[in-house]
Amino acid sequence: MTEENKRRCREEIEKGGWNKLGIIEPDPSPLLWDKEVEIIYEDMDGQPCKCNAIYVHDAFSSNYFRATDGAAKGNRMCGVIAYRELKED
Repeated sequence: MTEENKRRCREEIEKGGWNKLGIIEPDPSPLLWDKEVEIIYEDMDGQPCKCNAIYVHDAFSSNYFRATDGAAKGNRMCGVIAYRELKED
């Protein structure tokens, strides 16, 4: 990811409501299992993207995000940078 894209991601995350994934931040709470959330992820071209995803709890492997919309719909997502719960309308 370019420095400009990293800066854009940091700015979006700092706006609030985002939970970063990584070494320091914990995995999403079990309360989010099988719930739809919004994610920021790095696509295969190194570009930051957003989409909605379900946080899947799989008893046979680790938990993961599965995209529910956008170009990645249906894919198991890697490169997830941050997530946040969807706002209730």
